[in-house]
Amino acid sequence: MLLLLFCLLTGCQEIDPRTIYTQAQKKTSALSGGERTIQLELVIDPEGSAKTYSWDMTARFLREEKQTRLAIESENTFPERSFSSQSLYDGSTLYINDNGQKYRAQMEYSVLQQRISRVYPSLEISVSQMKELTSKTRDGGQEFQFAISAGNVESLRDFVMSQIENFSTDIPTEFTVEKSEGMVWVNQDGYIASTTLQIPCAVLYHGEELEAEMTYQEELVSPGQQVKIEMTNPEEYPEVTMWDLPW
Repeated sequence: MLLLLFCLLTGCQEIDPRTIYTQAQKKTSALSGGERTIQLELVIDPEGSAKTYSWDMTARFLREEKQTRLAIESENTFPERSFSSQSLYDGSTLYINDNGQKYRAQMEYSVLQQRISRVYPSLEISVSQMKELTSKTRDGGQEFQFAISAGNVESLRDFVMSQIENFSTDIPTEFTVEKSEGMVWVNQDGYIASTTLQIPCAVLYHGEELEAEMTYQEELVSPGQQVKIEMTNPEEYPEVTMWDLPW
């Protein structure tokens, strides 16, 4: 469908893959509702001790005329511990269940967006960052293979280091990322349905330089679907100021 539409609009001329990706990025950003999953994993010394840190997140979102609703579930697993969190934003109030500890606070959506970026991993790749770009038809859509420089994935490294420093006692002293390989699939409806990055890394760990691997996977589930986001039993969440929240 996506390729047919471009063919009709351009008189069946060959389409630049960058144009397809840019249009898909705009269409995906304009979604009024849907579900997104993100998985981020760091494996230190994959051929040896394979110390693994992982972050798994599912977010449902609904953008209405005057407000945005958001529900997020996350599970973080470190070598020495694991912890979970559920949060729901109803347009004016944020509810958090953080490992069983409940909170409720009034918050503007713009403030929530800033806070989310500190505790949940995400990465938006612009077409200008895609190097060595190739594409092929897949399942009625378009699959893109590309390389991306280390500088454009350092935000994921910074997120991982921040999380390890906050929640672990076993902390690498240095952490560098290298040029990475990526894949994006634009589905038949013109949405960016999946993004995968394989990121080679190196860490200094207990004075020893070790290889590491970081993997980032993002999936858009049923884009454009009508999702229901409602808070149940809000009275169970004690009201606090936003400065008293765990994140």
